Amino acid sequence: MKSGSNLKRIILKISGELFKGEDSSLNIPFIEEFARELVEAKNLGIELAVLVGGGNFFRGEKLSKEFALPQLMLDYAGTLSTVINGIILMSIFEKMGQNSRVLNAYKIGEFIEQYEPKHAISYLEGGDIVILTGGLGIPFITTDTATALRGIELGVDIVLKGTKVEGVYDADPMENPDAKFYRKISYEEVLRNKLGIMDLTAVTLCMKKRIPIRVFNFKERGNLIKILKGKDIGTFIGGEDE
Repeated sequence: MKSGSNLKRIILKISGELFKGEDSSLNIPFIEEFARELVEAKNLGIELAVLVGGGNFFRGEKLSKEFALPQLMLDYAGTLSTVINGIILMSIFEKMGQNSRVLNAYKIGEFIEQYEPKHAISYLEGGDIVILTGGLGIPFITTDTATALRGIELGVDIVLKGTKVEGVYDADPMENPDAKFYRKISYEEVLRNKLGIMDLTAVTLCMKKRIPIRVFNFKERGNLIKILKGKDIGTFIGGEDE
């Protein structure tokens, strides 16, 4: 198992909810804050891929259940919301002088490149931050699973999931203040107890390839850098022998 200070290439999943402001779908000042932290991470010598969600704009599954609309087409629409977030993040990086690339799961236009692993790795090695959008470009597959699969393709050392809670709990801490927090937990226990912090398909993929996962509160400024410097922040998910 690599410690934080030995990490070279990572993939970070950022929930679309972290892009959201109280009165709008975008909180630009906060996005600028976490973009600065991403640049700081890159400047530590980290090769950084970021996969963005789109829940601040659109949640196909929720609309499907609420209005009995076909989830197939809504999921395709939902992938477009991730592209908006990716373009916003790329624009902020450009303002900061940081090179980045938006790579989408499917062809969408001349100014956004379609994802291809070899190209993504080349950009990472060249010092660009790679922003991954569109999930896997197919319905019924979560961005968590997309993150795990892209991480495998890119040969990352760890999958990081930035969220709005401290890590993995045995119940929703927003609803149950007595929920148990796990500092460290095995893939097997997450799957066995069906802990909902991450899609179980994503956990299974990481388990098969022995890629560790760390879930942490990305709203708390500095947590990402602390992890990359070897601090035990959030919840570590790995093998039972790790």
